[in-house]
Amino acid sequence: MNILFITHYSSLYGANRSLLLLMEGLKKNNINPMVFVPDEGSLIGELKRCNIAYHKIKFWAWMGVEGKLFIFKAVLRFLLNLASLPILLVYATKFKPSIIYSNSSITPIGIYLSILLRKPHIWHIRELGKLDYNLEYDFGRKYFYYFMRKSDAIISISQCVKESLFKGDWKNISIINNAVYSDDDVDSLNANAGIRKDKAFIFLIMSIVHPSKGIHDAIEAIGKIKKDINTVKLIICGGDEDKQYRKYLNSLVIKLDLVEQVLFKGFIDKPLEMYKAADAILVCSRNEAWGRVAAEAMISEKPVIGYNSCGTKEIIADMQTGLLYNNIEELSSCMKKVILDRELVNSMVNNAKTYALQSFSMSETAGKVFKTIKVLK
Repeated sequence: MNILFITHYSSLYGANRSLLLLMEGLKKNNINPMVFVPDEGSLIGELKRCNIAYHKIKFWAWMGVEGKLFIFKAVLRFLLNLASLPILLVYATKFKPSIIYSNSSITPIGIYLSILLRKPHIWHIRELGKLDYNLEYDFGRKYFYYFMRKSDAIISISQCVKESLFKGDWKNISIINNAVYSDDDVDSLNANAGIRKDKAFIFLIMSIVHPSKGIHDAIEAIGKIKKDINTVKLIICGGDEDKQYRKYLNSLVIKLDLVEQVLFKGFIDKPLEMYKAADAILVCSRNEAWGRVAAEAMISEKPVIGYNSCGTKEIIADMQTGLLYNNIEELSSCMKKVILDRELVNSMVNNAKTYALQSFSMSETAGKVFKTIKVLK
């Protein structure tokens, strides 16, 4: 069966890494995937490596950050998407998909194609929109939900996403968590392997630099910890999605005298290497749709501390598979615990890895998605 996947960006952040694992799992069920990609990016290299067909054709979102030119930009995005549809239809028709699969709610191209080609559509919702990235719908919620209801099936990555976006009577929604490892990865999941050169205790944030990710909380907490434990560092790995926020973080680091303790590494395309270099992982997002980093930390045998909300608290059971916090004081307390209480850390790490191995495998996720596909074909 041919399935056409639509991804709204071309980098290797969480949504696309999850998509790659999903497609690899579905191929074992005789699914033949092809991907429409809007830009050049590191995703294309991975598609080639995995022998997955793709076409790079520019298309646009139907969401944006509200501002003075928001309506103008919304109309422009709509017109540009209409202009891109003919070429998209040509490639889609040649591929002859049985199902069209949108990998996020950020672009409407998938549902447009499914209507024009009269093919079933699956919408995989991996974000909260307004809550996590401050995105507004171009033509309001009614337009957005009109097309959501046109979809034959909706997959939500967490209960939080479902409850936040789909209030009322929605009968075609299932909750399926992301996969974070393939069956072939099991032997290489021990992130504690390797030689540590740094004697400091390293906290790691794997996240784009954006206000919604709460990185400022982690920096302030490091400032509090430094008063008692000066051999501590915070490493932030992720692209600068918000330049003003990055400037604010830089000024905060200087203000708190943390230049030696806080390092910005930028985007890392091999996160496992950073997990190996870290002692604990922080997930400080106020509204995380699911929390891939938390799941990866568990798989990598690293203690994880997360903000007590939304998808993060669905993954972390406090004091069992990780630690949850509600404010900066609690965050700094949790960070001290993972530095000083090795018995607690060992217990949480063991529990977390067992849980993650059972819950977040490629075969587990792909199997659940395949059940949805079988109903539609």
